[in-house]
Amino acid sequence: MFFKFWGNLRVALAFLTRFPHTHTCTEHDLKDALSYFFLASLILGLILTLPILIITKLVAPNLPAPLMAALSAWIWLGLEIYLTRALHWDGLADLIDALGSNKTGPKFWAIIKDSRLGTFGALGLILVLAGQFLTLTIHLTLDNYLCLILAPVFARQAPFWLAKDLPASPNSTLGAFFCQAVAENKRLYQLAALILILTPLFLSILFELPQILFLLATEFLLLNKLKKIALTYGGLSGDFCGAAIELSQLNFLLLTI
Repeated sequence: MFFKFWGNLRVALAFLTRFPHTHTCTEHDLKDALSYFFLASLILGLILTLPILIITKLVAPNLPAPLMAALSAWIWLGLEIYLTRALHWDGLADLIDALGSNKTGPKFWAIIKDSRLGTFGALGLILVLAGQFLTLTIHLTLDNYLCLILAPVFARQAPFWLAKDLPASPNSTLGAFFCQAVAENKRLYQLAALILILTPLFLSILFELPQILFLLATEFLLLNKLKKIALTYGGLSGDFCGAAIELSQLNFLLLTI
């Protein structure tokens, strides 16, 4: 039982982060590991936040609070980009580039698959990065470390909710994988829904119920908008999943201030 648990967690961690290195897994292995994404995301949140807590409280406690908060937010973001191989940020940039072009059909997907960064993608990255940096800085000023730990958990449930109601894009292998996995195992999006609800409710020790309900409402609207866009252009792809994760993370950080 333990070996199965550890094996699935290793696969989930290897998919979402740089570590741990694991043997080449089959599609079946990855499907089994999808339900462990929330735990892998929690580990990621802890790895991102604990060094910041140590630096803030032990290594440099005498630095001015605004400077320490800004520096810590920068480190948190840098670690997230490095540890996730910028996988989700790449999807966000590709999607914004394609949407900004106003192209449709094959031309839309050609822009998404183009490895070059365009103007719209660059500006989109700057805006979302700046938004996450500013909200992280505010959280760190207020010592809201719990929000920093839970933000990756909340955000990484988004792909399951997109896959629940969308067909896969014929241009995407990853989108097809998520759609098929969710269609075969309804517990995946049910678990995702439970985590989306429980994560902010867990923060009720810090926030009022109306604020938590507003966060859930805005997340629903965000994912619904992404679903409509995906349907317009032919279905779900990995880039939509990546964009949903980073936008959901920004939404969480913004509305838990």
